[in-house]
Amino acid sequence: MPQYWVFALLFIFVLNCQRLTTTAAQSMNTPYTPWLSGRATFYGLDGWNIMKGSCNYGYIGLQEPLGWDVTALADVLTAYPESCSMCIEVRCYPAVISDNYGNILNRTGACFNPSYSVVTRVTDTCPCTFAPNFYSNRRWCCGDMFHMDMSQWAFEKLASKKWGVMATQYRMVPCSYQPQNPAPTSPEATPFYGNNPSFVPPTRDWPEYEVNEPQPLAAFTGNYGTGFFDASWNTLIYPSSTSSGQGVLGQNAICAAISPNGALAFRAYPGIFTNRISLHFWMYVGVTGTGGSTAQVADININVRNSKVAGCTPQRIYAVSPTQYAPRCTYCTDYWWRWVYYLPGFTGGSPANPINNPTSFSGCGSSSASQLDQIEFRNDGTNTKFICLSDIHLYGQLAY
Repeated sequence: MPQYWVFALLFIFVLNCQRLTTTAAQSMNTPYTPWLSGRATFYGLDGWNIMKGSCNYGYIGLQEPLGWDVTALADVLTAYPESCSMCIEVRCYPAVISDNYGNILNRTGACFNPSYSVVTRVTDTCPCTFAPNFYSNRRWCCGDMFHMDMSQWAFEKLASKKWGVMATQYRMVPCSYQPQNPAPTSPEATPFYGNNPSFVPPTRDWPEYEVNEPQPLAAFTGNYGTGFFDASWNTLIYPSSTSSGQGVLGQNAICAAISPNGALAFRAYPGIFTNRISLHFWMYVGVTGTGGSTAQVADININVRNSKVAGCTPQRIYAVSPTQYAPRCTYCTDYWWRWVYYLPGFTGGSPANPINNPTSFSGCGSSSASQLDQIEFRNDGTNTKFICLSDIHLYGQLAY
């Protein structure tokens, strides 16, 4: 009799394991949003400018996940901030649309097959205000509707490039998402100009490379994040009324005058750095001019620490290049720039080198990652520094 119980328990165990595996697989193939209406143009005619995206990924190999199916998002969309590496499923939609100038465009006959879809990765920006291409960018990228500028290789899987622009339906999906009806190779396929078959991909912090789903922890997004509070010293924080609605895409910002040997600091509970890989923040840089030549980047140092002991290795803001650019408002010519610092940089490494494994950062400054509790924007110079920050997050994974 007992042996039947053994077999029954084994059967239940196997069944539960199958259910858990099925549930996990389903969650990785479940869209984050329903289908929404949008519009798409394409770029990459020279075969290379898709490799110069603002997310700073550089050359992307065809053998990497999603290959050259990449896209640029309009920089005034609410989905734009922190969109680098996120994935969007797109399908052509037979419809009549318009551009930002009010011109009517009939695209009811543009689609190869409206049920086909392609998953694209965000690697670039479609700026609303861009002097070298003013008319076209103002036409598509200023927020009259959700707009993507897709690589020509992704676009032509859904519609002929002769149309120039197509109506779309889109939804946010996991980057490992498998479409129900993936678009086949285009009947008008463009050669992969500049393909390098021997390219060895660098480490990417893309979502599909991470063990668990990325979970950002907010230190400041209009207000202090849950558990965070001000720990600044030698710093004048301006009243919130002066920066209300002035942050990234209309969010509140935090602005301060940091005296020499002072810091704008955000403290929380020990453990906020556990399973984290990077620190993200946006800084207001004013009118940037051609190629960012007039951007006002405050020369500060960034550091993390255990508030009870010495800090880690400070990193100058110039140690990393910004990776996204958002105008203060639609049609504005003054900007917020986004920086990403990878945490091993605070142990003496390079904060610009991506990691995708949270165990790569075990702590610094004689403290383990679980003991660190503070983020600092420091003025180690001799003159007062004025800064405005928005959307400060720690990125990484929750431990499951």
